[in-house]
Amino acid sequence: MHRPTKTTWLAVGIVWAVTLRLIVLIDGPRIDEFGWLNLAISWSSETTLATLALLLLPGLAVLFPADPRSAKVQMNFGNEFRSLRHVPLVNTTAEGTADSDRQLAHEDGLMLSTALVVQTLLIALCSLMASWSIGQTEIAVRSAPGPIIQVPFSDLPPAYHDEFSYLLQAETFAAKRLTWPKAPVAPDLFHQFHVLNTDVTVSRYFPLTGLWMAPCLAVGHPIWGHWLAGSMAAVFFFWSARMVMPSLAALCCGLLIAFSPALAMFSNMLLAHHPVLLMLSIFLFAFLQLVRPTASQQVRSAKQTFFWAFIAGCGLSAAMLGRPMTAAGFAAPFGLWLLWQLIHRRSHLIVIPAFALPLVAGFGVLATMNAAATGSPLKTAYQDYTDHFTPRHKYGFDNAVDCEVAAGPMALQKYDQWATNLDWPAAIQNIKNRTKFSLFWTWNIVLLGMGLTASVVELIRFCLLKQTKSCDSQLLFRRTALAMLLAAIVSLHVVHIPYWYSGIMEWHYVFETAPLIVLLTGFGLSSFAIQLRRIMASRAVSVWICGMIIATTIPSWVSSPDVLGPSKVSQWINQTSYSRRRIGEFELAVAEVSQQQRTLILVDESGTDPQLSFIINHPSYQGQSLVCRLPRSRKELVQLVQEFPDRKLYYFDANQAQASIMPFDESIHRPN
Repeated sequence: MHRPTKTTWLAVGIVWAVTLRLIVLIDGPRIDEFGWLNLAISWSSETTLATLALLLLPGLAVLFPADPRSAKVQMNFGNEFRSLRHVPLVNTTAEGTADSDRQLAHEDGLMLSTALVVQTLLIALCSLMASWSIGQTEIAVRSAPGPIIQVPFSDLPPAYHDEFSYLLQAETFAAKRLTWPKAPVAPDLFHQFHVLNTDVTVSRYFPLTGLWMAPCLAVGHPIWGHWLAGSMAAVFFFWSARMVMPSLAALCCGLLIAFSPALAMFSNMLLAHHPVLLMLSIFLFAFLQLVRPTASQQVRSAKQTFFWAFIAGCGLSAAMLGRPMTAAGFAAPFGLWLLWQLIHRRSHLIVIPAFALPLVAGFGVLATMNAAATGSPLKTAYQDYTDHFTPRHKYGFDNAVDCEVAAGPMALQKYDQWATNLDWPAAIQNIKNRTKFSLFWTWNIVLLGMGLTASVVELIRFCLLKQTKSCDSQLLFRRTALAMLLAAIVSLHVVHIPYWYSGIMEWHYVFETAPLIVLLTGFGLSSFAIQLRRIMASRAVSVWICGMIIATTIPSWVSSPDVLGPSKVSQWINQTSYSRRRIGEFELAVAEVSQQQRTLILVDESGTDPQLSFIINHPSYQGQSLVCRLPRSRKELVQLVQEFPDRKLYYFDANQAQASIMPFDESIHRPN
């Protein structure tokens, strides 16, 4: 009779205990108030169902023990942890046997190809469906004048300053330009957040996002590009998962990424994250293809090596053109490992030019954009904007010490003052926030915490395992790949430590860790399930794992005011819809007064929140309506009238809850 080993009990016990400790850390105040037995009375959508599932596990192990008549459960790396299967090369002396084996291998390959295509389409469609379901959520908007109307979430204007800057960037590229002329008069009055407009008009951000959005902007739906990027990224991460874990676990990872609340929510924001995530997913897939052992254990040809290294370099170079710090943090562990391999093994040096070509091309594109925006190929628009308008938002510790006063309008100076000084206590708190909320928004703190713990335990077991020659190369590849995924998560957190802001939703600077967390969780849960099957009946293990996933899925997507409360997705929609609704109502009011005439809307921003700005224009400054700040002096007002003699002036008070636009009257609406 086979009994579980001490190692099995230790591995299962560590994962269970660490997960329980994580729940205590999250729910400490609730436990102190209600106690463990009454914890369910105080409902928490994040932990209650997951806690009940976790506490049921010991009871299930007693009620449904492993069948003593079953064979010993093995960690079979050729079977349990197979990757994308290849048709085996047959080497037999009997011709008939070889032909038969080739036929079976061919049929098996066809079945695998069909299954892979179906799974790929399933994950892509699920990702699109998750993004679309958020985008089609109806938001109540008051038309001007008129009743309240319901507008799909994705049809509303963006919520963040950054999104409007990326839209301007997309409009620039769609017009086949690199920049636009500067503001025609009084740049401070027309200053749009995160847009340079003193010498030229150009977004401060790096060019990938605008390039990715431009085709979809041309058909009137820029958000479609982000939905597509999320769907494609989920597929590439799924393909990567198939190389390092069992097929079923990889499929679960792909579906978890497709339905991740974080990825679905960010796919409905016009930020750089989704285009960058797609490029990083391509980099990861190509890199793993580059370094994994071939099915026949033969040396990969120089042509294949160059191809996959070049594709990985293209993905990394493109990601660098979207979020350079993120690309560097993500790729650093992979690059260091590859460098070590090249130094010690001195083989396949062809990867150096294969990586170098796209990276050099990327730097060339960046230098061209820099020269057009700032006049210097070595100075980015991002740095130029930070130096002049948001000096307190700079990268590094003591960012708010001895800073120059920000240039620009008063609203921008308030925005600069919003930045707090970064010291080590603040940095540590940022690390805690980013870690907590990356787990919270990606899926569920309890499930992901359990999966990551199981991954670390299994990686330690990998390192201690006595390897046989038959599985050395495959085992080493998977162990190395999973270790680099974990290192990439840590690296992304580390490179963002010297920045004062924890991020949108307390974590967006480490957003790209989300799919990596899911991949490690999928691997951890699959290895944890294998260990559990040595203790429990196989069906009980499967039911418990599925129950744990369902228990953490429902609160993310399903709202039930009487039982579950609002879902994570609905909470996020409510948080971000305020700014979208305000700007949407303003745009409806502007469109109403601009139907019969060209207009110039003067916005009074005094006393308003700098996080919400209505100064948004097409970069050509030639639209039916233009929006600028209320002039600070009569001289500026005269300049506006002289520059735009054919436009009627209107006044808008940004402090009003309702978007009411009225004709400008200098005797009433005096310049500041």
